[in-house]
Amino acid sequence: MWGAALTLGADPASETAFRALGWAAGLATYLRAVPELTTRGLQPLINPGPDAIRTLAGEGLNHLAIARAQRSVMRPAFPAALTAWQAGGLLQQTWKNPHRVTEGSLALSEFARRSRLIWAATTGRI
Repeated sequence: MWGAALTLGADPASETAFRALGWAAGLATYLRAVPELTTRGLQPLINPGPDAIRTLAGEGLNHLAIARAQRSVMRPAFPAALTAWQAGGLLQQTWKNPHRVTEGSLALSEFARRSRLIWAATTGRI
């Protein structure tokens, strides 16, 4: 994400924010992939227990909070940040119910997906 932000003219002061956002978005995407990776015979989580998954989600939410706190420095390269529009919702779902990861039910509703994307694109907030 930092590479994309640089390409869009991001200020070097925004590196921490973009990297934190990329970390959170990457984790959310990875957690959604856990059931498929497990089906393929891989062990995507060292500890697939609910407490460990909740801890991971909490770390992702902390990274997201870091990025959100610095959103003003991210504005010039916001299109790079827009790719993380689902991260907050998915990480919140995971934190509230870690079993959704292993059950394969980690997803936003169609309404939530559309409204979050419209909100992020129009407000410049993720």
